[in-house]
Amino acid sequence: MGRKLETTITALASRLERETPATLARSMPFPTRWDPFFTAEMTLADVYNYPTLHFDFHAKQLSLRPQDSLPDSS
Repeated sequence: MGRKLETTITALASRLERETPATLARSMPFPTRWDPFFTAEMTLADVYNYPTLHFDFHAKQLSLRPQDSLPDSS
């Protein structure tokens, strides 16, 4: 699975580097009920940014509090 993720990210990064400001500004309607990070209209730049927002959101859900804020168990 790690190799597949790396291949996908590499391909997306390569494609993103070739996008022009005009193509990144192109937009289309999105169904906002599908995901809280979708807006009624999203640009291609928004679509490229979406996976990062989605991943960061779930990473925060799964992360523990910093060690210094954990209750002392002694």
